[in-house]
Amino acid sequence: MLPVSQSSFAGIGRESPTGLRLRQIGVWSFAAGVAASSFTFHRVLSRDLSENFYPEFAGVAVYLSDVMWIAGLCAWGMGRLMARNASLTVGPRPVFTALTVLTVLSFASISWAINPGQAAVTSFRRVLLLLGYIAIANESRGMLIPLVLLTAAAGLLHTVAAFGQVATGGPLDVQWIGELRPGWEGYGGIGRPEGYGLGFNPNPVGAAIAIPFVAILAGYLISDSSRNAGAGLLLLAVCLAAGMLVTVARGAILGSMIGLAAVFAVTLRSDWKRALLNVKRGIPTALLVVIAFCALALILGLSPGRWRFAPSSLSSAAVIQSASSRSQDLGVAKIVRESHSRLGVGAGNYPLAVKMKWFPSAWSQRVVPVHNVGVLLWSELGIVGLACWIALILAVALEIGRRLVRPQHGSRADSLIWTAPTLMVLAVSFFDFTPWATQDGRLAFIAVLGAWAGAVRAERGGDSRT
Repeated sequence: MLPVSQSSFAGIGRESPTGLRLRQIGVWSFAAGVAASSFTFHRVLSRDLSENFYPEFAGVAVYLSDVMWIAGLCAWGMGRLMARNASLTVGPRPVFTALTVLTVLSFASISWAINPGQAAVTSFRRVLLLLGYIAIANESRGMLIPLVLLTAAAGLLHTVAAFGQVATGGPLDVQWIGELRPGWEGYGGIGRPEGYGLGFNPNPVGAAIAIPFVAILAGYLISDSSRNAGAGLLLLAVCLAAGMLVTVARGAILGSMIGLAAVFAVTLRSDWKRALLNVKRGIPTALLVVIAFCALALILGLSPGRWRFAPSSLSSAAVIQSASSRSQDLGVAKIVRESHSRLGVGAGNYPLAVKMKWFPSAWSQRVVPVHNVGVLLWSELGIVGLACWIALILAVALEIGRRLVRPQHGSRADSLIWTAPTLMVLAVSFFDFTPWATQDGRLAFIAVLGAWAGAVRAERGGDSRT
């Protein structure tokens, strides 16, 4: 089982039972919002440009996860108001400062944005994200079970759907649970050799599956649970790993490896006996995983006509082609920045800038943000936006590096567990725009970052409180 205390929702200050219950409702609403964000449930309220634009890149779209996130903010906020003499943590100051400056910059960019309305909508979302970060940072321990449980359930649904899609060679016609409707490609799901689950695109779906996957494995590495409980965690992780692999989300796969390697390194430094014992205990299950994947590969090879999954998606040629595409993407971003190097084109305005100002001849093509969050922020919010993003990444890296250099015995379990998905999402940000630009990435990013920040601050004595 995941190593968390039964008192995860202990009262704060002079809190009433109603306030405690409201906080619990808020935490579960946040977790439900993150899980729902990986699905396609949304409604377009207005569209400024043509259908060639994705909903939130050229208009106003409301997602089911928006409703859950706002409900979580309301419930949690009312619960905190009922607690007297209760201080708020904002996590490590550099992380909170970077997020705050990025939010302020988004609002400031309304005055110079190519499309001020789009910048205003994006800025409003940034405020919701910042408030959610603060709330989750104060509930890092209580957030663990809800977020892992609900995202794992969503991940299993994506896994089943993705395997069905590659088996049948097309959609499963289950649009009522979020699958893309035929004829609408979203971020490019239908028509690709990978499974895209019930989301917009294989890459964010793979990242959504990776969050519970790395959290569960990180929890297993540091847990004192029984052999049977550990085997159960590993089997669940195996199912999620299969879904992540069938989406061929290379960024999520690489990010998962980085996150788990960091947790394993920290655990070895602080309690190497437990880490090695858990690895040894997981060897039988790992062998079952190898056998299962060998069987899967055999099935794929014996029935190529039915399965459209392309193992070549993981080949060196596919990786080189992807790298070439990303290089061209960065070249376009450079052209966009040439006229707006200091201030940027405005929050959420990158796709519009590419379409309207620099590449009007490509109007019939879909344009998405540049596949690198740092470069995207540089293009939209100028050099200050890029500096804030670099500061955020460095703050996380330095905190994890500090734990490697000076290991702490008896560290909080949740701070170690949250390290893995936080690093995974930050790694994905080097190869994709979703952790900042789209609903299926930004809620997950803020949730795991906030939980990690709150756990780290609590472990260090909670000295960054307001």
